[in-house]
Amino acid sequence: MVYKTLNNIFVLIRIMPEIRRFAGLAHVLLFPLPGFVPMLQKGKYMKYLGSAAVALVLASGFATSAQAVVIDNGLTSDTVGYWSVDMASGGQVNSGTLTARGSSGDIHTTNVIYDYFTYISTGDGNAFQLPFGDTVTSTGAASVSSSGWFIGSNGNRINWTVDSSIADGSAVLTNRFNFSAEEGELGTIRLFQYLDEDVIGAGNDAFFTRGSVAGGNLELFTVDAEELFGVSHGGAYNSAGGLVSADFAGWATCIYNSQKPALENGTQSVSLSGQICSDLSTTSLPGIGTAYGPDDIVSVLAWDVTSSASGATIITTLGGLPDITQLPPGEVPEPAALGLFGMGLLGLAASRRRHASR
Repeated sequence: MVYKTLNNIFVLIRIMPEIRRFAGLAHVLLFPLPGFVPMLQKGKYMKYLGSAAVALVLASGFATSAQAVVIDNGLTSDTVGYWSVDMASGGQVNSGTLTARGSSGDIHTTNVIYDYFTYISTGDGNAFQLPFGDTVTSTGAASVSSSGWFIGSNGNRINWTVDSSIADGSAVLTNRFNFSAEEGELGTIRLFQYLDEDVIGAGNDAFFTRGSVAGGNLELFTVDAEELFGVSHGGAYNSAGGLVSADFAGWATCIYNSQKPALENGTQSVSLSGQICSDLSTTSLPGIGTAYGPDDIVSVLAWDVTSSASGATIITTLGGLPDITQLPPGEVPEPAALGLFGMGLLGLAASRRRHASR
């Protein structure tokens, strides 16, 4: 967990261009402190050290151009099914707060997202993360938009926009990515949606799926192996679901600190039936059946655009699972047939709240 926490700290620093030059200094100053490394080894709770460090830097008088907007589903935070996400640019998420009923009967209101990142590959052997700290613009009571561009495989400029929203009473965030070539064709573009969730503890994740690609409702779930609530992600898998000039390429799951390096060096592979790394063992969970874990689990979904098109649309989703009874019955099939149930929790919506931060 040392590297996971360090990665979080320096991601936070990286989103503030004005203080990027102080990253090396922070590294030098923090590591000599007695007990710092042992504290890092305690897990996801040290994630907040990164936020505290950033707050201290800001309090020292440095400004940041990074912006985030919190949107939610209109339920009150003490209601099971409450879902709130702190949106960054590129359809990415700083944190996601879920109110859930655990298997013990206790009610939890907790952040269940460690990383929810968007990576792009243009076929040059690696993938890059979309800018995390660019401006996010509110477009409605529970919707935001961000935009940017990159150089495509044909050497032309590819513009992108992401519209992100949560419907009233729903526990699902929807990202709609639109790509357009300023000139010519899009060329090779693969979008990876990467999820690292820490529901209660970083090492107690259990992974399973519901639905299928063929059924257009595949979803990858990760829950706390004891309390049995958590988070899922999926998206559109065909034109009926909203894809335009794009196809679903597949998915994969493994343990923490395996997929990020693979994405960045171009070795992350996916398949329609799912690639499950050998580091994950199986377990059986009440109300779920066969699952993978418990471990610190990450997963990724991927889509390819049609290279000859001048524009394309890809849709991804990130949802909370507030109650295990929301799942359909049945055990998880073997990997070749693994699939998912695309769910959106509906409830009575209270007044929406939108908060701007940073």
